[in-house]
Amino acid sequence: MGVLGGLYLAQGIPTYLLLVALPPIMRESGASRTAIGLFSLLMLPLILKFLVAPLVDRWSPWPGLGHRRGWIVPTQLLVSAGIASMALVEPSNVAVLFAICISITVVSSVQDIATDGYAVRQLTDRSRSMGNAVQAGAVALGVIIGGTAALVIFHVAGWQTMILLVAFLSLLPLLAALAMPPEPQAAAH
Repeated sequence: MGVLGGLYLAQGIPTYLLLVALPPIMRESGASRTAIGLFSLLMLPLILKFLVAPLVDRWSPWPGLGHRRGWIVPTQLLVSAGIASMALVEPSNVAVLFAICISITVVSSVQDIATDGYAVRQLTDRSRSMGNAVQAGAVALGVIIGGTAALVIFHVAGWQTMILLVAFLSLLPLLAALAMPPEPQAAAH
């Protein structure tokens, strides 16, 4: 359950940074409401992830890491790097920020597929309700860290400090991925 909690926390932090903390920061920095409204398009990769789910379920980019871990570790590294790159852009630079954020959500949606696949394989009928509770709790913690705490840090320490701290915090759940039991490569059907 600890592994699942860490993996779902890894998704919650960036998601709520982009969907909860970023819009008011952009507005405060002078971005238009229309531009901020376009950021709702960041949800498209999460909606369309079913299109790439079969690929993630059948193939691993790093088989030496294990099937799901082979997706989770590199995607989390890319998500954290994407968040860190936001520190190089002012929050009022809507076009560049959108490009970074859509890249983060595309990669994060792939990570979500691998994490959900891992959960399905690991949870039994008996442990599924506890797994669901762990997922919900981890997502709630992601809201607090990526959303609420990020806004507080922004107002205390500024944009770059907040972004770099969130990027670092989003790396911590990688410890959960390292604790995942090895999983063999899925056989192609």
